[in-house]
Amino acid sequence: MLAPDFSWENVNFREKKIVLVGLKGTNRRYIPMNDTLYAVLKEINREGREYPFDFKPDFVSHKIADYYKLAEIEGANLHSLRKTFGSILLQSGSADLYTVSKLLGHASVKTTEKYYVDLLDENYRRPLSSLDSLFKGP
Repeated sequence: MLAPDFSWENVNFREKKIVLVGLKGTNRRYIPMNDTLYAVLKEINREGREYPFDFKPDFVSHKIADYYKLAEIEGANLHSLRKTFGSILLQSGSADLYTVSKLLGHASVKTTEKYYVDLLDENYRRPLSSLDSLFKGP
C-alpha cells in the first residue's frame, strides 16, 4: 500500500493537534483535537496500525454520499458538512469569524466572510434586539 497523505507524523498527541498539509505540500495548518478525536486516534494508535486511517481518500466522500442518500438528503456533499461545521461554530457563538477562517483553512478572512455573511447578519441582530427590553418603560 502507498503511504497515505495523513500518517502518524501528522498527529501530535502531546499537544493534542494534527497537522494538515496542503495539496502542494507547502501550506501547513494545525488543527486542535477535541477529546473525541483524541480518544479515537489514541485507540487506533494503541492497536498498532501503520496509519491512522487505512483507506483511500475518496472513501470518505463516497461514504458520506451513501449516508445522505439513506437520509434522503438531496444536493448535499462532503463540502456541505464543512459549511455546516463553520455555520454551527459561528451561530452558536463558539468561535468568531477569524477562528472559523483558520479552522477551515481559508487563505483570508475575506473568503470566510463571503460565504458566511448571511449568518453574521443574524449574529449582529440578536444582541441588539435585547436592547429593546432595556429601554422599555415600566
